[in-house]
Amino acid sequence: MSNLNFVAEVGVNHEGSVQSAEEHIKAAAKAGATAVKFQAYKASKIASVISPSYWDTDKEPETSQYKLFSKYDNLEIEDYSYLAKVCADVGVDFMVTCFDQDWLHALDPLVKVHKIASADITNFRLLRSVARTGKKILLSTGASSILEVEIAVKELKSHGAKEIVLMHCVLCYPTKFQDANLGRISSLRELGKKHDLDEVGYSDHREPTDKHEILISAIALGATWIEKHFSLTPKAMGNDHYHSFGPENLKSFMSSVSELPSAMNFTEKEFLEIQIQAIKNARRGIYALTDISPGTMIEEDHLIELRPIGLIPSEEIDSVIGKRVKIFIKAGEPLSYESLG
Repeated sequence: MSNLNFVAEVGVNHEGSVQSAEEHIKAAAKAGATAVKFQAYKASKIASVISPSYWDTDKEPETSQYKLFSKYDNLEIEDYSYLAKVCADVGVDFMVTCFDQDWLHALDPLVKVHKIASADITNFRLLRSVARTGKKILLSTGASSILEVEIAVKELKSHGAKEIVLMHCVLCYPTKFQDANLGRISSLRELGKKHDLDEVGYSDHREPTDKHEILISAIALGATWIEKHFSLTPKAMGNDHYHSFGPENLKSFMSSVSELPSAMNFTEKEFLEIQIQAIKNARRGIYALTDISPGTMIEEDHLIELRPIGLIPSEEIDSVIGKRVKIFIKAGEPLSYESLG
């Protein structure tokens, strides 16, 4: 789908290995991703030592945010610089969610688009710093009210942001089918129009299915950006593996949406042209319900609306009632203006 941006969110599914991160990039690019994204943080700058979990501990047993983040925060600026080069070599955009201003300033030269995580939608100092880069921003809106989203948009725009993509998101790991709340995309589109924003997207935390129904529905609702966690070992326990696409999931999804543009494109002219036969043969025209003798003044009881449209379309019924018949019209025959006085 030519206008769809698919962000394969590796995050820290590389588990601290640059080699694994590189393999993820190459696999995501081969499967059809347009961008590959990582998460850059130091545990001490994102969570306190008493920060409790907010994910399904049956899937990720660690109950401390600080301890979980500490496991995978070892990549350095030179590692991300190398990974950015790998992305360029395989033809995908390099993206990073920076969770503090130090990482933002260090990695800004490597990216075209910044991502702000849902949990930082009220982190005004970080929002202001991202806005000052002047680059496009994907703003995740999970666990936030529409008022909080609007406040964040105003904060970003007042500090220099020009292009903001509002990303629908549910901050539940994993998100249940019935909790997807896709109708929120329409609300975000309306909010975006209010602030001259053109795009919306969807950041998904559901466990993958073969049908991809949620993601395809999001696109049908107007999402031009899809973000989905990506892992080479999606069946592995822990971290974000369990709600990630594997390479085959991503390949299948991209194949599923490849023909969507031809179904979603619309022009009034083409819409009507392909249905000309239906207009002629499925719409109704005005016919004689009974035999009608010459000189008879037409009343409603003389007429019936039948398919095909015939000589006088049914919407012109009022111009027929009250007219006198000039020739004999047999029951079941279409009326014509030539037969009326």
